[in-house]
Formats: sequence, structure tokens, C-alpha cells
Amino acid sequence: MGGLEEIIKQIEIESSNEAKEIISSAERDCNKLKAENKKEVDALIEDKKIQDKAAADLALEKMKSGAQVKKKQDILRLKQKIIIEIIEKAHQQMVDKDVDSYFDMLIEIAKNNAHEEAGEIGLNAKDLARVPSDFQKKLDKAGLNLKVADKAFDIEDGMVLSYGDIEENCTIQALINSKKEILQDKVNKYIFG
Repeated sequence: MGGLEEIIKQIEIESSNEAKEIISSAERDCNKLKAENKKEVDALIEDKKIQDKAAADLALEKMKSGAQVKKKQDILRLKQKIIIEIIEKAHQQMVDKDVDSYFDMLIEIAKNNAHEEAGEIGLNAKDLARVPSDFQKKLDKAGLNLKVADKAFDIEDGMVLSYGDIEENCTIQALINSKKEILQDKVNKYIFG
């Protein structure tokens, strides 16, 4: 049986060597696949990092842009508030003038707004009570065909020029409103350059 055992032993050795070679080859193939897969995974991770960084950079730029827009809007709102406050103060200064200066201002307003035909100047109760004694003379001297109305008008300040059914609103607020954009532009240029 010595020959048979040697043949079996030889087959076992060859089988063992062949199995070792197959296992070794499979391990090499497996390691090669692992390395290739690791490269692919690393490339995917790097791509994802780049995409995430790009998305984060874009989000940051949008936030910065949004913050700049909001800042500009806030500055504009503040400028508009300041301009409105200045115009309101100017309005108040016009109303708070001494009696003679106030009524001289009304004559200037009437010069710019009066019609040629005869009309009346409507004043509020406060102004009607303090009309200077020479006011009518000043109106006539200015060439204005206007008389002060006997009854008080329901207005804050300034006057209403009345020509029968036609009335010209010459209250200070109405005059300011009619020139609001021009006034705002002038105040803006004066204050903010």
C-alpha cells in the first residue's frame, strides 16, 4: 500500500498547494478590490466634501447678500424717517412764526396760488382771531383780489382760497405734501450728500 499512500499524499500536497494558491489569489483579488473600492469611496467622499463646501459657500454668500440688502433697507428707512422729521420740524417752525411773519408768509403763499377773480381767504379760528390790522392793506398792495372770510374754516393752519364753489387748499401741510418729493430730495442731498 506504500504506493497508494504516496499517491494520496501527493494528491493531498498538490490539493493543499492548489488550495493555498487559490486562497492566495482570492486574497490578492480581494485586496485589489478593497484598494479600488477605497479609492472610489475616498473620491466620493472628496466630491461630497467639495459639494458641501460649495453649498456652504453659496449659503454664506446668500446670507451676506441678504444682510447687505437688509442693512441698505434699514439705512434707507432711517434716512426717510430723518427726512420726514426734518420736514415736520420745518412745518412746525412755519406755524410757530410770530404773527406778522406768519401772515406775511400767507401773503407769499397767496401770491403763488391766487386766481385773478375775487375770492376769500379762509383761516382757522386761531388765525382768524389774530389777523393783523394791516393784513388787508398788505393783500391789496400785493395785488391780490382777496378778502378774509368772516367764518373760521376747519383747517390746522395756513389757508384756503375760496372762489365760490372752487377752493384752493393752501394749508401748510397741503403745500408740503404737494412738494413732498422735491423737499425730500433737497433734504436728502443737504444731509446725506
